[in-house]
Amino acid sequence: MIIYTDTASDMTQKDAEVRNLSLFDIGVDFPDGSFSFQSEEDKDRFFYRLNKSGIAKTSSPPIGTMIQVFEEVKEAGEEVVYITMSSYLSSTYETALQAKEIVAYEGIYVVDSHMVCKGQALMAEWAVKMKEEGKSCQEIVDWVVKRRDDFRYMGTFMGLDHLVKGGRLPAAVGLAGKVLNIKPVVSMDGGRLGLYGKARGIRASIKKILDRYHSEEVDPDFPVYFIYTYPEEEGKSFIDYAQTLLDDHRGEIAQMGPVVGTHIGPGCFGLAYVVRHVD
Repeated sequence: MIIYTDTASDMTQKDAEVRNLSLFDIGVDFPDGSFSFQSEEDKDRFFYRLNKSGIAKTSSPPIGTMIQVFEEVKEAGEEVVYITMSSYLSSTYETALQAKEIVAYEGIYVVDSHMVCKGQALMAEWAVKMKEEGKSCQEIVDWVVKRRDDFRYMGTFMGLDHLVKGGRLPAAVGLAGKVLNIKPVVSMDGGRLGLYGKARGIRASIKKILDRYHSEEVDPDFPVYFIYTYPEEEGKSFIDYAQTLLDDHRGEIAQMGPVVGTHIGPGCFGLAYVVRHVD
């Protein structure tokens, strides 16, 4: 059995190899050429380039690449589970289903994580754990479907310029946010990224995120991640403040990768965690 995910998980090829995972590459392109995401150092390189150009775009892995991987799995008599980024944010899941249909092999399992970034990565890592415990592909898929909406991502922004430039926020909203120091707080729920609330100032928006965290029963089987985009000094200063409010769990620190970073931009801080499942 082979476990696949994609680079929306923020994993590099090296990360994946260490964790016994394989990756499909989601393309990141600037007006002057594509960007190759191979190492942790590439995250800073990406945000530096994004700051300069102001615009980038992503694209699903080519269907031909997926067909080739699935054909190789079929020829080897193997099985594959592909845990994709949220289908509400990308066509990657649909592309994988099309590739599966073309290859026409029952040993291909495609499941929507309803997540990105560390949430998606944690699911893939847990799938490897289940594989090592002798669980079947179907059992892994069933677990992802059962637990995926227990995974949380909350985020806030220092500034709104990138979201306005990319057409993700109206210019009037960006201007009002700048003048009034209003910071949006977003959340990933049921696979969709949406507005959770607003706060005046970055500290108040971080507190809003942590208020939700404290209101839920967090699953101790999974780590808590503080996530930042760029620059590192700014991101870690947010994290230092957040950790003073999160006294029961210091959390781990991670930088967001290029796939989601393309749309979020620099100056973003987030929290990823998992809540206990309720049947």
